[in-house]
Amino acid sequence: MMRGEMSTSEYRFTGYGGARPPRRHERGPTVAGFEVQAALTKAREAASLASYDIQKLPEDSIERQALHNLLTSVDALITAVDTPSDSDAG
Repeated sequence: MMRGEMSTSEYRFTGYGGARPPRRHERGPTVAGFEVQAALTKAREAASLASYDIQKLPEDSIERQALHNLLTSVDALITAVDTPSDSDAG
């Protein structure tokens, strides 16, 4: 079998008499997937530390509000990256 080819045992039967290759989410985790999860974990930890530091700033400071808004956008980006898209489902 050549690199990149799949054996027939890796195919999924569709129930209509045919077989299809496994979808990406059926193939199991990849190295890239683990790297993304590690990066997301690191981003969450950094955001948590930043949130703690922001809380130490004076409550009515413009800097605190600006950093809070920035942290909110970072949290939204982390969530967006961590949410599977429709194309990941197959």
